[in-house]
Amino acid sequence: MSTFARRRTPRGRALGAMLTGVLIASMLTLAAPAAASFADDSALTRGSAASEGGALPAVETPATAPTITGTVKVGSTLTAHAGDWQPEVVLSYQWLANGVAVGGATARAFIPAAAQRGAKLSVRVTGSLDGHADTTATSASTAAVAAGTLTKATPTITGTVAVGSTLTATPGTWTGGTSFTYQWYANGKAVSKATSRTHKVTAAQLGSTFKVKVTGKKAGYTTVSLTSKATAKAPKVSTPSVTGSAHVGVKLSAKKGTWTTGTSFSYQWYANGKAISKATKSTYTVSSARVGSAISVKVTGKKSGYATVAKTSKVTRTVPKTATPKISGASTVTRTLTVTPGAWTKGTTFTYRWYANGKAIAKANKKSMKLTTKMVGKQISVKVTGKKAGYTTVSKTSKKSSRVGYPSRTTPSSAWNCPAWAPIKGNASSMIYHMPGQRFYKATKPEECFRTQAAARSAGYRKAKV
Repeated sequence: MSTFARRRTPRGRALGAMLTGVLIASMLTLAAPAAASFADDSALTRGSAASEGGALPAVETPATAPTITGTVKVGSTLTAHAGDWQPEVVLSYQWLANGVAVGGATARAFIPAAAQRGAKLSVRVTGSLDGHADTTATSASTAAVAAGTLTKATPTITGTVAVGSTLTATPGTWTGGTSFTYQWYANGKAVSKATSRTHKVTAAQLGSTFKVKVTGKKAGYTTVSLTSKATAKAPKVSTPSVTGSAHVGVKLSAKKGTWTTGTSFSYQWYANGKAISKATKSTYTVSSARVGSAISVKVTGKKSGYATVAKTSKVTRTVPKTATPKISGASTVTRTLTVTPGAWTKGTTFTYRWYANGKAIAKANKKSMKLTTKMVGKQISVKVTGKKAGYTTVSKTSKKSSRVGYPSRTTPSSAWNCPAWAPIKGNASSMIYHMPGQRFYKATKPEECFRTQAAARSAGYRKAKV
């Protein structure tokens, strides 16, 4: 709305002259005798009232009528051109639809909404000026308001094009407030009931290409449908798995599963979700750097004309810290062997299994084991199994001991007897040893038993005479 500076017009000068005349007449009346003054008061009053109550002059009608420019359709901006009005006139606007004022449409520009579709528009311009009556001028009506044109975009499809995977339609940027409907196509044929924004590829659609048609609607606008580009064909794919026990030094293998015939594959191994440098083969040997990590593998399948698909396995259990157990103790009958597990992941619990020449020893499942005569000549080993929740369960086996032998001396097997493998009885009080078959052998209660006479003599004993 524009405001112009005030200045006197020819009509204003005429009105001023008339008022000046009235003022002079009033002064002459006051100069007459009092009686005449009283006689003329009522006439003067009537004359003044008539002058003050006269109609104001109207603002001049514009030399040219208002006009409207712009495309007459919903959502498009129309502009009012007021015409040629006299200077200083202040202009205001009111838009009309089929001759009825549109609420709030009082600016020079106007954007037709859905409610105005089909109506003929015009604009009423009002000119205002101090000391003048308002004058209005109305433009000619436009043609009927046409449907608007939606701003639109070609939709795209995101997601893995493979059986069992979900595809998603992305409409792109459209006019604000547009609502959408969808129709999916497989190999150019509409998929029954596939009318949501997403579509899960079924086994029946193996080898198919996909498109999606997006239809945009908004009140007052022409409905528009656009179709995406076709995807590549959907291949048959499988989620890979990892075989092998995930701990240091073990070779893991990627089992890719069943894919479309002719598919070529590439691999990438991961530790805790981070790609392992240069680990791009179908197998991977776990290094010590992977302790504390869970391992997975991504298999990417490619075939000409088909979508390239990458599938990632589930993660393994966490790789634990382990150690090779060690055996301590002498490898002789009656002695006890003990295993030390070594340094494992904190919180690991252990179980044990002892072996003689690689064969499990019955009931030998403690941390320590006493050697018996049945083990003579055999090599002893022990398998330690470490377990911790969330980690790979690992078994580690010690090195084999030296062959189990007999000691040169031992304790009696009972109060009056020595073991068969150490039959020589030693009497500590006399420091005499007795050989089987000697006169006092059976009557001797041994404190020590010896395997050989040399062992007895080495211990300081002398042989009985009889």
